[in-house]
Amino acid sequence: TTVSSSKKKQQALRNLGADVVIDYKTTRFEEIVADYDIVLDPMSWMYEGRTLGGSSRVLKPTGHYLNILSTDWEQRKGREKINTLLSMWNIFKSKFLNLLSGKITPKYDTVMVEPRGAHVKKLMSLLESNSIKAIIDKKFELAKASKAFEYLKKGRATGKVVLVNGIK
Repeated sequence: TTVSSSKKKQQALRNLGADVVIDYKTTRFEEIVADYDIVLDPMSWMYEGRTLGGSSRVLKPTGHYLNILSTDWEQRKGREKINTLLSMWNIFKSKFLNLLSGKITPKYDTVMVEPRGAHVKKLMSLLESNSIKAIIDKKFELAKASKAFEYLKKGRATGKVVLVNGIK
């Protein structure tokens, strides 16, 4: 498993099982990563172009790029955090150019991540059986929910931020 993160979070990712951890502040992942079978990208608005663009070798021609969309899109500095035109072009290349030209480009799909009760039940079952572990970054008292929200807005949490009714 290969992941990118800041240097500060690298050991935590290795503890979770990452084999290769790339410091995104000092190294461009596309200069190291090559010929992968699949890329799961929850931040396509930043990395889709670098993963699939021009001379990129991140994916094998027969690879699969999965754009993981979220229900919490927002604008940052007047720019949407999605690459609408770029994503549409990559979908077109994946679905149609491969058929028409015979050229092989990586398969491109999207999946929308949104909370669903059945998924939460399954996660609870996995947590209770210790099949997976929840990583909790920070706990806030319920009365300090606004501080928790401000902390999350910084985008630096490593794991979940939890509101509790009385810290224990």
